[in-house]
Amino acid sequence: MQPLPEPASIWSLVGRADLELDVVSRLLGHATTAARGLTGGVGFADDGATVDPLIAAILVRGVTRALQNPEIPLAAVQDPFSGHPGSFADWSDADLVVLETFRRQQGRGGRAGPVDRGLESID
Repeated sequence: MQPLPEPASIWSLVGRADLELDVVSRLLGHATTAARGLTGGVGFADDGATVDPLIAAILVRGVTRALQNPEIPLAAVQDPFSGHPGSFADWSDADLVVLETFRRQQGRGGRAGPVDRGLESID
């Protein structure tokens, strides 16, 4: 387990001077909530402060991809009730496979993730 990714580290990867750190932080929060829901909480510490390294990598990649691609709607970073519905939806197929693998661990009595099943890297 490792700490959740920091918004500042993602901001530096995006390379857009016009991007506010608050936008990165909000999108990372939405992505984290979505990933936790997709995994059923597996791969996340009970306090939510730490996460499996594979999930951390997925969060960084997904948020970076969303912020670099102008075609992806960023409704998730809008204020509530702003008329811009949406959620975080920028998971690649590989990301979804890994998150689903974590979810399948839920019924097996442990917090083991894909590393224990031979999925050491998703790059």
